[in-house]
Amino acid sequence: MQIFLRLALLATMLAVVFINPAYIGRSCYNLLLFLLLLLGVLFWYSSQRITSRMQRKLIAEEILLVRSGIYKGPEDLKGRWVTLLLSEHTLYVLERGAREVEILLAVARSEVAVQREAGRKKVLRLQIEDAEYSFRSMRPKALVSALEG
Repeated sequence: MQIFLRLALLATMLAVVFINPAYIGRSCYNLLLFLLLLLGVLFWYSSQRITSRMQRKLIAEEILLVRSGIYKGPEDLKGRWVTLLLSEHTLYVLERGAREVEILLAVARSEVAVQREAGRKKVLRLQIEDAEYSFRSMRPKALVSALEG
Protein backbone atom coordinates (compact mmCIF):
# COMPACT_ATOMS: atom_id res chain seq x y z
CA MET A 1 0.00 0.00 0.00
CA GLN A 2 2.77 2.41 0.89
CA ILE A 3 4.56 1.77 -2.40
CA PHE A 4 1.39 2.67 -4.29
CA LEU A 5 0.98 5.80 -2.18
CA ARG A 6 4.59 6.82 -2.76
CA LEU A 7 4.25 6.43 -6.53
CA ALA A 8 0.95 8.31 -6.57
CA LEU A 9 2.47 11.10 -4.44
CA LEU A 10 5.43 11.35 -6.80
CA ALA A 11 3.20 11.46 -9.89
CA THR A 12 0.85 14.12 -8.51
CA MET A 13 3.77 16.18 -7.20
CA LEU A 14 5.39 16.14 -10.63
CA ALA A 15 2.08 17.10 -12.24
CA VAL A 16 1.52 19.98 -9.80
CA VAL A 17 5.07 21.31 -10.16
CA PHE A 18 5.69 20.94 -13.89
CA ILE A 19 2.27 21.40 -15.51
CA ASN A 20 1.11 24.94 -16.14
CA PRO A 21 -2.31 25.61 -14.51
CA ALA A 22 -3.36 27.69 -17.53
CA TYR A 23 -2.75 24.70 -19.79
CA ILE A 24 -4.94 22.18 -17.95
CA GLY A 25 -7.42 24.58 -16.39
CA ARG A 26 -7.67 26.04 -12.93
CA SER A 27 -10.28 23.58 -11.64
CA CYS A 28 -8.26 20.56 -12.79
CA TYR A 29 -5.14 22.02 -11.17
CA ASN A 30 -7.01 22.59 -7.89
CA LEU A 31 -8.23 19.00 -8.05
CA LEU A 32 -4.62 17.85 -8.42
CA LEU A 33 -3.63 19.93 -5.39
CA PHE A 34 -6.46 18.42 -3.36
CA LEU A 35 -5.43 14.92 -4.48
CA LEU A 36 -1.83 15.66 -3.47
CA LEU A 37 -2.97 16.76 -0.02
CA LEU A 38 -5.20 13.71 0.38
CA LEU A 39 -2.44 11.33 -0.67
CA GLY A 40 -0.04 13.01 1.75
CA VAL A 41 -2.46 12.55 4.65
CA LEU A 42 -3.07 8.90 3.70
CA PHE A 43 0.67 8.25 3.49
CA TRP A 44 1.26 9.81 6.91
CA TYR A 45 -1.60 7.80 8.42
CA SER A 46 -0.38 4.52 6.95
CA SER A 47 3.20 5.12 8.05
CA GLN A 48 2.38 6.13 11.65
CA ARG A 49 -0.55 3.86 12.54
CA ILE A 50 0.14 0.77 14.60
CA THR A 51 -2.22 -2.00 13.52
CA SER A 52 -3.73 -4.62 15.81
CA ARG A 53 -1.52 -7.27 14.17
CA MET A 54 1.59 -5.30 15.13
CA GLN A 55 0.24 -4.92 18.67
CA ARG A 56 -0.37 -8.68 19.02
CA LYS A 57 3.20 -9.42 17.90
CA LEU A 58 4.62 -7.31 20.74
CA ILE A 59 2.12 -7.82 23.54
CA ALA A 60 0.73 -11.19 24.58
CA GLU A 61 -1.81 -9.78 27.06
CA GLU A 62 -5.39 -8.89 26.16
CA ILE A 63 -5.62 -5.22 25.21
CA LEU A 64 -8.47 -3.33 26.86
CA LEU A 65 -8.03 0.17 25.44
CA VAL A 66 -6.06 1.73 22.58
CA ARG A 67 -5.48 5.48 22.15
CA SER A 68 -3.25 7.32 19.71
CA GLY A 69 -1.90 10.73 20.46
CA ILE A 70 1.08 12.93 21.17
CA TYR A 71 3.39 11.78 23.94
CA LYS A 72 6.06 13.81 25.68
CA GLY A 73 8.45 12.26 28.17
CA PRO A 74 10.60 14.06 30.77
CA GLU A 75 13.68 14.14 28.50
CA ASP A 76 11.83 14.91 25.25
CA LEU A 77 11.93 18.43 23.86
CA LYS A 78 9.05 17.86 21.47
CA GLY A 79 6.17 15.42 21.35
CA ARG A 80 6.08 12.13 19.48
CA TRP A 81 3.12 10.43 17.80
CA VAL A 82 2.54 7.21 19.74
CA THR A 83 -0.09 4.61 20.57
CA LEU A 84 -0.97 4.05 24.20
CA LEU A 85 -2.23 0.56 25.05
CA LEU A 86 -3.89 -0.45 28.27
CA SER A 87 -4.00 -4.11 29.27
CA GLU A 88 -5.26 -5.78 32.43
CA HIS A 89 -2.06 -5.11 34.40
CA THR A 90 0.20 -2.90 32.25
CA LEU A 91 0.27 0.43 30.43
CA TYR A 92 2.30 0.39 27.19
CA VAL A 93 3.47 3.26 25.00
CA LEU A 94 4.39 2.14 21.47
CA GLU A 95 6.09 4.13 18.72
CA ARG A 96 6.42 3.09 15.10
CA GLY A 97 9.85 3.53 13.59
CA ALA A 98 10.89 3.15 9.98
CA ARG A 99 10.57 -0.64 9.95
CA GLU A 100 9.50 -1.86 13.38
CA VAL A 101 7.39 -0.93 16.37
CA GLU A 102 9.20 -0.33 19.64
CA ILE A 103 7.95 -0.16 23.20
CA LEU A 104 8.89 3.21 24.70
CA LEU A 105 7.36 2.60 28.10
CA ALA A 106 5.85 -0.40 29.88
CA VAL A 107 4.61 0.27 33.41
CA ALA A 108 2.29 -1.53 35.80
CA ARG A 109 -1.12 0.15 36.02
CA SER A 110 -0.84 0.46 39.79
CA GLU A 111 2.23 2.70 39.45
CA VAL A 112 0.49 5.26 37.21
CA ALA A 113 -1.17 8.35 38.68
CA VAL A 114 -3.32 10.30 36.21
CA GLN A 115 -4.39 13.92 36.37
CA ARG A 116 -5.76 16.31 33.80
CA GLU A 117 -3.86 19.46 33.00
CA ALA A 118 -5.72 22.57 34.12
CA GLY A 119 -7.24 24.47 31.22
CA ARG A 120 -6.45 21.76 28.68
CA LYS A 121 -9.09 19.07 28.70
CA LYS A 122 -7.38 16.76 26.20
CA VAL A 123 -3.98 16.63 27.92
CA LEU A 124 -3.25 14.05 30.61
CA ARG A 125 -0.35 14.07 33.03
CA LEU A 126 0.91 10.59 33.84
CA GLN A 127 2.99 10.50 37.03
CA ILE A 128 5.18 7.37 36.99
CA GLU A 129 7.66 7.02 39.83
CA ASP A 130 9.54 10.36 39.83
CA ALA A 131 9.01 11.22 36.17
CA GLU A 132 6.11 13.07 34.62
CA TYR A 133 4.80 12.28 31.13
CA SER A 134 2.15 14.08 29.15
CA PHE A 135 -0.21 12.50 26.66
CA ARG A 136 -2.58 14.40 24.39
CA SER A 137 -5.48 12.48 22.91
CA MET A 138 -8.79 13.29 21.28
CA ARG A 139 -10.87 11.26 23.78
CA PRO A 140 -9.05 10.91 27.10
CA LYS A 141 -12.14 10.27 29.28
CA ALA A 142 -12.16 6.51 28.68
CA LEU A 143 -8.43 6.35 29.43
CA VAL A 144 -8.82 8.27 32.68
CA SER A 145 -11.72 6.12 33.86
CA ALA A 146 -9.88 2.90 32.93
CA LEU A 147 -6.70 3.94 34.77
CA GLU A 148 -8.51 5.18 37.86
CA GLY A 149 -10.97 2.29 38.09
